[in-house]
Amino acid sequence: MNATAVVRDDGFEVWAPTQAPEEALRVAAAITGMPVETGRLHPTQMGGGFGRRLHSDAIAQAVAVAKTMRGTPVKLVWSREETMRHGIYRQSAMVRMRAGFNANGRLAAWTHRISGQTKDDSHAMVNSTYGADSILFSIPNILVDWAAEPLGVPVGLMRGVGNSIDVFAIQSFLGELAHQAGSDAYRFQRALLDPATTPPEVPLLEFDQPLPSAERAGRLRAVLDEAAKRSNWDTPMPRGRGRGIAAHEYQGGFYAVVVEVTLDGHGSLKVDRVLVVADVGMLGNPRNAEAQVEGGVAFGLSSALYGRISFEDGMVQQGNFDTYELLRADAMPDVQIHWITDRQFWGDVSQGAVSVVPPALTNAIYDAWRAANPQAARLRSRPLAARDMMAVRKINLSINGEQHSAEVDEDTPLLWVLRDVFGLVGTKYGCGIGACGCCTVHIDGEAAFACLTPIGSLEGRNVRTIEGLSPDGTHPLQRAWIEEQVPQCGYCQSGQLMRAAALLAHNNAPTREEIIAEMHANLCRCGTYQRIVKAIERAGALIRGATIRPDESRSSG
Repeated sequence: MNATAVVRDDGFEVWAPTQAPEEALRVAAAITGMPVETGRLHPTQMGGGFGRRLHSDAIAQAVAVAKTMRGTPVKLVWSREETMRHGIYRQSAMVRMRAGFNANGRLAAWTHRISGQTKDDSHAMVNSTYGADSILFSIPNILVDWAAEPLGVPVGLMRGVGNSIDVFAIQSFLGELAHQAGSDAYRFQRALLDPATTPPEVPLLEFDQPLPSAERAGRLRAVLDEAAKRSNWDTPMPRGRGRGIAAHEYQGGFYAVVVEVTLDGHGSLKVDRVLVVADVGMLGNPRNAEAQVEGGVAFGLSSALYGRISFEDGMVQQGNFDTYELLRADAMPDVQIHWITDRQFWGDVSQGAVSVVPPALTNAIYDAWRAANPQAARLRSRPLAARDMMAVRKINLSINGEQHSAEVDEDTPLLWVLRDVFGLVGTKYGCGIGACGCCTVHIDGEAAFACLTPIGSLEGRNVRTIEGLSPDGTHPLQRAWIEEQVPQCGYCQSGQLMRAAALLAHNNAPTREEIIAEMHANLCRCGTYQRIVKAIERAGALIRGATIRPDESRSSG
């Protein structure tokens, strides 16, 4: 940020790069205490403003200093660190989406609730709901709700304004709904963009062209169709690669984006191609329009992948481009742009792609993951962390003495890999937080909670489940469990057996106190604790070959 100012007795002058010259002049006049008419503003070349230079804070500071040095020009230049740590930041937000299907499998209800920061002006709600309250879907019941959440952080507009938040939520949610409906993101969204059933009065945002809702829906569906066609949507991607799609209307332009990615499973993501199909009306300078869209693609990718501002003790932690990354040349994908230009008015070319690229990207990542793991989780937040890119990788491990491999999200708990991938359902789910012991297994001979153990931590390790305790059910613990008639409902018993087996593997003659201390980690709602202790004592005796007297070892009932 920079500005030059001089304050004289009869007026003032300012030289500054600004996106809001009238506002900058008013700010300078207020600081000098002089009428606006006594001032002159010289707008300079500013490079990329992207919304930051709508704010006049640097101008205000330069004028304030110049006011104390009458007649002396003052040139103010903020360092990169000062610019980044005293910035005006894009609004943060949390979005909650809900939808309901009718008996015919069509969407009947849609709720979109936004809670986020606001600009301190009359456009706060509009900026926060951009893209949310103008959807063109044929859904009979739509509710868009907004709640302000002031956080004390200076907030302004980013390129793409509120669309950068809401389009990401909408297009990501559509992908999830499509999967639930047994469809794909392209066909599911296409069915919703039906001109014949589009609500007749979908709101228009500022700069939108005053077209009928049905025509707007048809235009958006047309770019969606063209993007699917040009991307060979129905052609399967090779293993490790994915394809995602997203579409949206923005300021008189209609955009569909397809992103193709490659994941190597070890934290490396490569965005291979971005295809943009846009209906923006007339093109005065096609090559310049292409440059605007290419820049929008880069901006959207940077935002999705790297755009993080974090705070500690009230201070911004990022200071320069070593801690605040931007997309570089080696990560720029092949961008292909196709125009539909059959309208006699102007639509936006500078910002439309910014908001559509991020959900197309995360949908593509999910597509690559899902091929390896149908239970893969969706990416629902931005920016993407490095660990998000490592989600799918091949994990090799031994389970019950046999070598296995699984290509799954490395943060997936072992419990669900055992049950859903390998069909070993003897290990039970009880709590998911390591508080009940139902999921107890052995990892390298030690008792462990499968619900808390990420599969990514088990490369090359040995896992043993209840199915591997003995091939024919003759393990001393299993025999003792039958003799003592331990189970009632039985749900927790596999976990009880596995923890007891780990104990006896290290100590086949534990005292009663040692047994109770070890088994404390496992709950039994039926209260079979006395019988469990007796069964462990009996199993230890069997392992040692000791003589068991029934009247001493069995519970009394």
